Amino acid sequence: TIEDFKACDRKALVKRLLEKWVQHRAGGSSSSASSSSQQQVDSRCFVLVSFLDLKKYKVFYSVAFPSLVPPGGAAGQYTCTHTLEGEETEGRINRAAMQQIAQQLSDMPKPLPAGFAVDVEPNETSVAGVTLTPQQSRGDSSFFSPASSRSNAQRYFGFIDSSSLPKHPGWPLRNALHELAGQKPSHETQGSGRSVSVLAFRDWGYNGSSAPKSVIFDVSLPQIDGDEEMSAIDETCIVWGWLLTVPASPQHKPSSVHLVSLSDYLDAVSIQRNAVSLNIKLIKWRTLIDFNPEALGHLRVLLVGAGTLGCNIARGLLGWGVSHLTFVDSGRVAMSNPVRQTLFTHADAAANSGSGKPKAETASERVLEVRPDCTTRSVCMEIPMPGKLLVDATHSDATKSNSIEKSIRELESLIDEHDAVFLLTDSRESRWLPSMLLAERQRRRHESSGDGNTVPPVLGITVALGFDSFLVMRHDASAVSADGACTHKGSACYFCNDVSAPTDSTSNRPLDVQCTVTRPGVSFMASAVAVELLAAVTQHERGASAPHSSEAYGSGS
Repeated sequence: TIEDFKACDRKALVKRLLEKWVQHRAGGSSSSASSSSQQQVDSRCFVLVSFLDLKKYKVFYSVAFPSLVPPGGAAGQYTCTHTLEGEETEGRINRAAMQQIAQQLSDMPKPLPAGFAVDVEPNETSVAGVTLTPQQSRGDSSFFSPASSRSNAQRYFGFIDSSSLPKHPGWPLRNALHELAGQKPSHETQGSGRSVSVLAFRDWGYNGSSAPKSVIFDVSLPQIDGDEEMSAIDETCIVWGWLLTVPASPQHKPSSVHLVSLSDYLDAVSIQRNAVSLNIKLIKWRTLIDFNPEALGHLRVLLVGAGTLGCNIARGLLGWGVSHLTFVDSGRVAMSNPVRQTLFTHADAAANSGSGKPKAETASERVLEVRPDCTTRSVCMEIPMPGKLLVDATHSDATKSNSIEKSIRELESLIDEHDAVFLLTDSRESRWLPSMLLAERQRRRHESSGDGNTVPPVLGITVALGFDSFLVMRHDASAVSADGACTHKGSACYFCNDVSAPTDSTSNRPLDVQCTVTRPGVSFMASAVAVELLAAVTQHERGASAPHSSEAYGSGS
C-alpha cells in the first residue's frame, strides 16, 4: 500500500544489505557457500522500493545503488590520477586487443564477475576472471601478486561499465575497488599506496571497425601500512547510494522518492480502457477467483429497442466491459424521453425542428462519448409485427411484401452476427418476430450439431415492464429441438403461454393504452437484473446453453 511505501525504512534496507555482505565475508572462502547466497551478496545489486497506483497510473519509487565508502573520510577515498578515452585508450590497448577482450568476455560463463584482470601483451591479450565477492577477497592477493601476471604484460582491473559519461565510470566500480583494496598486498606494494589501471569496458560486441568507447582510469587505492591486511568490509564502512530528486527550490530538500506519471505517455482512451478493465478484474482478485472477464468483454450484443430499457441496459453493459453494441430502433427522441432514457438529452429531442434525432443513431453516438473505444452500430429499422402494416397504404402490395422480406432478412442477419440479443421493445407484437428468429437460430444450431459446423448459440433475453412489476426471461438455447419444439419443462419463450397470435395493440387506442405506464424506478431494476443475468450466464461452462435452475428462487420450498 502507499502507507507501507511511505513508512519503509530506507536506511535499514541498505544496512541489512551491508550486514549480509559482512556475514558472507566472515565465512571466508568456504566451499559450502551456495550459489544463491553468492547472488544475494553480489556487490552490483541495487535496492528498489516501489508503489504503483493502478487507478491514477502513477509509480512512486526509491532506488539505491549501495556503494561502500571506506572508513577514514577523505584519506580513505580512491583518487583518480589520470583518465584516458578514445584514441588515448587505443594508445594503451589497441583495437585488436580490445576485440579479443570483447570476444573472451562473451565466452565467459554467465553471470560475469564484478571485476576481472586483463593482461595486455604485444600482439596478445588474455582475460583472466577474478571473482571479487566478499567471501573470496579476504586474503586474496591474486591481482597484485607478480606471479599471477605475465612478466611483460600490463595488468588492468576491468569491469563491465554501463556508463556513457567519459569522465565518470558506473557505480559498480566503487564496490569493486573496495573489494580490490581489501586484497592482501604483495611484498612489492606494502608500505605505499597502490595504483591500479582500471578498464571501464564499454565495447560489448566490439569488432575493431572504429575507435573503442572504453575508458581507462588510473586509480590510487588507500594507503596500506606494513603487513596489515585491510578489512574491505566492516561495520565502520558507510553505505550510501539512494538516488535523490533535484529540489524545485532551495527551500525544498532532496527526496529519495521519485514519481513517474504513466498517464503522460498514454492517450485518454487507453487510460479509460485500462481503468474499466481494472475495475472488472478487481472482482476476480477480491471475490470470484474463477471469474472470466474476457467472456463479457468479447461479447457482441444486439439491443432491439433503444428506449428506456435499451439505454439503461447499454449503460449496464458498459460497466461490465462489453464494448460491441448494436442498436435497432425506428423511433425518434421525444420530449418526454430524456428524463427516463439515460442516453438522450433535451437537445436530442429538440433537434430537427422538434421532431427529435433518431434513437438508434443517437444512442450509438452517446455510447462512444461515454467510452470512445467501443464498437457501435445503429440500425434504423421498423420491425415487422403481426396485425400491423410495415408501410402506409399508398404503397403497392408488392412493395409492402418486399419491404417486409427485407426487414426480416436484415433482422435475421443481425441476430446471426451477435452473441446476445436483448428484446426491449414496448409492445408484445414487436417482440414476436425477433423471438421466432431466435428460436429458428437455435433450431439451426441443433441441425448442424452433427456435421462439424456447429452454429454457436445466441443468448436471448426479453425484458418487459408493468406498472409496478417487470419480467426478465432468457430464451433457452438448450431447449429447442430440431423441429422447433421446446424439449423440456422450464424452457423459456415469451409467447409460450399465448393461446392466440399477437395483434396490433397500439393503433386506434387512447394515449394511456399506447404508452407504457410504469413507475420510473422499475425500468432501472429490470435493466439491472437483465444485465446481471447476462453476466451470470457468460460465466457458466456451457455459456448461452446453460440449463435453467430447477429451484424456484424465493419459493421457500
